[in-house]
Amino acid sequence: CAREVASIISTSTLGRRSAPAPPPPPPPPGRSLSAAQRLRLAQLCDTTLPTGGFAHSGGIEASLQLGLLVDARGAPSEAQLVAAAATAVRSVARLQAPFAAAAHAAVAAALAADAEAGAAPRAVDVAVERVAALSAQLGAMLLATPPATRASQQQASGLLRAVASWLDTSGEHRIPWAPHVAAARLPPRPHATGLPPPPPLLHAAASLTAVSLAAALRRVPDELHGAPTLGAACALLELPAEAALDALVYSSTRDLFSAAVRLGLVGPLRAVALQADVAAATADEAAAAAALGCEAAAGTAPLMDAAHACHDLFQRRMFQS
Repeated sequence: CAREVASIISTSTLGRRSAPAPPPPPPPPGRSLSAAQRLRLAQLCDTTLPTGGFAHSGGIEASLQLGLLVDARGAPSEAQLVAAAATAVRSVARLQAPFAAAAHAAVAAALAADAEAGAAPRAVDVAVERVAALSAQLGAMLLATPPATRASQQQASGLLRAVASWLDTSGEHRIPWAPHVAAARLPPRPHATGLPPPPPLLHAAASLTAVSLAAALRRVPDELHGAPTLGAACALLELPAEAALDALVYSSTRDLFSAAVRLGLVGPLRAVALQADVAAATADEAAAAAALGCEAAAGTAPLMDAAHACHDLFQRRMFQS
């Protein structure tokens, strides 16, 4: 009898030992960011970064006024909003992600040349020329939609201004008490868990090449566009190209739903869930488009583009584009 009870217990749920949980999968190659990089990416995508993105609706306001985001009764339609947002973000990714990736590569190459004696000045000129050429190419593709062109150029200018200030003030040479903190800092001790020691309290000053590159980009006579500028900015901040693509998709999705909230299309709490859904559905679009290169870049939302082009025709407008 005891043997039967033991057998029942051994085969029951109570007596069965739970299998250990499998270890979490390792991060994909090239996607691991340091603590400092994660903080820089968070600040780059933060709403407090003064790029002017919230002054533009990405075509949402024009689509609403043209009746594209309402149901048969004329009431705001959540389904239409989600479909329009996903279509717009996917189009942004397929059109602009290749230019962000190419600009990142050009600026990263210039920063890498900083280590070679005498190569940095020429590398800076080459990188600036490349970013300007990419902006001109993207601008030609946005020409049919003047509001989108204006929004792209204004946000590029704001982003460059913010990054130039960021690079100029983040170094230890601009913080008078930094040497005293560095002198008093204790040497790192091995962590009990085997994890690497925490990053330094203050990250190193930006290289002169990065500072001069940011200044040179601001001196470009023709206005730059948002996507190449974002790629260049991520390279200047020592963020990988994948981070630039993620920032492009995230900021585009965020700005669309922020505009939808202010237009009364959706509530702020509901917008959080909808934004997460659209971001998840379009997360891989930018990387796939960047892999094809700038020659294959193309917008994929002709109806949204046509509606966006009508923005300046409306008498009452909340947004600049």
